[in-house]
Amino acid sequence: MGVCVSVHTVEHELEVEAAMARRARLEGLEKSLEANDNRLVLHGVLARGDAMNRNGRVYPTPILARELAAYASTHVARKRAFGEFEHPLTSDSTRFRTVREDAVSHRVLETYWRGNCVYGVIEVLDSTAAGREVWEIYRKGGLVGASTRSWSSLETRSDGKTYADDDMELLCFDLVRDPSTYSLTSTSLLTPFFPRYEGLSAR
Repeated sequence: MGVCVSVHTVEHELEVEAAMARRARLEGLEKSLEANDNRLVLHGVLARGDAMNRNGRVYPTPILARELAAYASTHVARKRAFGEFEHPLTSDSTRFRTVREDAVSHRVLETYWRGNCVYGVIEVLDSTAAGREVWEIYRKGGLVGASTRSWSSLETRSDGKTYADDDMELLCFDLVRDPSTYSLTSTSLLTPFFPRYEGLSAR
């Protein structure tokens, strides 16, 4: 014998679940801001090696590791690892390959590997228009994700997947509303860091 479930009942339960999740995110944000002197510090997955993202592309782990090491030494270590909110259009290659100062929304504070995933800690700026837009999303209980901005030749292999080639250049990590990186086991959305961020290597 089948069970009849009202569509309205299901919709109501989903609304309640969404409201509870939003409330939990806002509570987490409040704790994080208090611990980090009202700085919006986020943590989560920035990229994955050897995994096809939602753009249909794969970053081979050795190439991604090489580029991340270069990015960490030339940008993160020098406190110049800036990114934008949403990618520029690829149709303008000069613009795409440039992180424009007037469009910056955040700075990457630290990156590290866990398995084939690149994790990072990001501080969202409140001194720029793009940064304040991200702040507003979190104040409303929302989340954003990170997405790799890189430039490379592409190779379609016999498995039908498109791979970044050896000439890949990692330009930056942008914040996006709809991240291309995903996994069945972990989220690609960045959550407020708690407790106080003082460098993960110190923990």
